[in-house]
Amino acid sequence: NKADADCHDENVKLITKLMSLKSMIEKNDIGNICHEHIEFYSLKSLKFLFEKNGLEIFKIEENDINGGSYRIYCRKFKKGSIKLRNENILKLMKDNNCDILDLKFTDLPGTWQHFSVPIGQVDDSLIAKGVGFDGSSIRGFQEIDESDMLVIPDPSTATIDKTFEVPTITMLCNIMDPTTRTMYSRDPRYIAQKAEAYLKSTGIAEMSYWGPELEFFVFDSVSFDQTANLGYYQIDSDEGIWNSGRNTDNHSEFNLGYKPRHKEGYFPSPPVDTLQDLRSEAVLRMADYGITIEAHHHEVATGGQCEIDMRYDTLTKMADNVAMNKYLVKNVARENGNVATIM
Repeated sequence: NKADADCHDENVKLITKLMSLKSMIEKNDIGNICHEHIEFYSLKSLKFLFEKNGLEIFKIEENDINGGSYRIYCRKFKKGSIKLRNENILKLMKDNNCDILDLKFTDLPGTWQHFSVPIGQVDDSLIAKGVGFDGSSIRGFQEIDESDMLVIPDPSTATIDKTFEVPTITMLCNIMDPTTRTMYSRDPRYIAQKAEAYLKSTGIAEMSYWGPELEFFVFDSVSFDQTANLGYYQIDSDEGIWNSGRNTDNHSEFNLGYKPRHKEGYFPSPPVDTLQDLRSEAVLRMADYGITIEAHHHEVATGGQCEIDMRYDTLTKMADNVAMNKYLVKNVARENGNVATIM
């Protein structure tokens, strides 16, 4: 329809009936909800107006009320955030010689899923309209007859992903229903965002801070099987006290001892703590992603238990940090010939 055509016409100017929207934007007064009807506008002109005044658009919803309309969400820039402008994502990719954009989202049980697009697919519709994927193969999402879904990248999360050998930019995403153009109710990230919005709407508080402790084990090997005649699982670690009597270690032709006994892993220095460098490498990777780490150390158990403490943050931000923490710990462990399991 004409309204939709106007919205995507880059040459259409922003025209408002009232001055309250313009005044609110210029004052950066976004503590209150403003309901402003706009006659004719384009997304490009709206983005320009917001960005000129230190705000960023982070979500756009489309509905068919009164012939079609858009609901636009904005927020103040955070330190180090990337504006909602695709040319900035393209610039970030080009400046760092990254030809791949990796898009990560969370399934219902809480595990990151991802797929990647080449730089040639990063165009003006990527952030505003999203990227399609098959939701029927994702745990807890859609049936096969309603499998089409969209990921909506969050530009404030764009950063270089050093996990890959091929230079890659990664972005965290929300999930959208392509038919209704509404955010997906089973998307854990959106649920966290709704919880934050609800808390603010109650007047009880403006925000809540979260500071979970992430503890994990780093093993040398993990094996498991379930067949017609047997079932088992087995873990192993050079640090495990159960290996005190064997002749060799997994990483040495001799048994060098230095194995913390049960409940004595908190927290001896090296050589008993063999995982210092692995944790430090993970911590430095987290710093690259903007995660503030307060400390890391060996934990109480034998067999490679560790902890990396993050500084508290708001709900959605902390949820993103927890997912990134687990992602980096597991990948750094794998790069060092180990396997990490997160509690």
